[in-house]
Amino acid sequence: MGSIATARPNPAYLYANSPYSANQSVGSKLPQAILPPAAELLRITGHDYEDGTVVAVAGELDLSSGPHLADHLAKLVSGLRARVVLDLAHLDFCDCSGLSVLLRAHHRFAQDGGWLRLSAPSSTIHKTLRLTGLARVLVCYPSIASAFHEPSAAPISWGTP
Repeated sequence: MGSIATARPNPAYLYANSPYSANQSVGSKLPQAILPPAAELLRITGHDYEDGTVVAVAGELDLSSGPHLADHLAKLVSGLRARVVLDLAHLDFCDCSGLSVLLRAHHRFAQDGGWLRLSAPSSTIHKTLRLTGLARVLVCYPSIASAFHEPSAAPISWGTP
């Protein structure tokens, strides 16, 4: 009989120079995980689109990569009634800190007379927005074009949570 090998993370990658060992007590100091830089977790690109800007994100939006996106979006606000569509088509993961970045950016754009709209989220990202109640504030559009052209477009309907 053959066996299927499964890939397991290399502990040396996860914990470098860790004081942790198998014979330490439970209450001992926990190791510090090595995290890749935010730029490796979340790729951000942008381009002009008609009378606004499209910002495309790909990868993972979380505690470590969120500030990278927040800084990028903050540069676009500048009080010019900025219109920004955040293309989520290649966003694989978004935790609560990532949702917070989106919500703060949405409010900041609105305060300055502009808007931030979300386009093409995966069903998982859209479900997260629905379950947290944020889909009522951060309206998702099926495409970049519809986000720009439909001022009061109905949100994507994925059924009930």
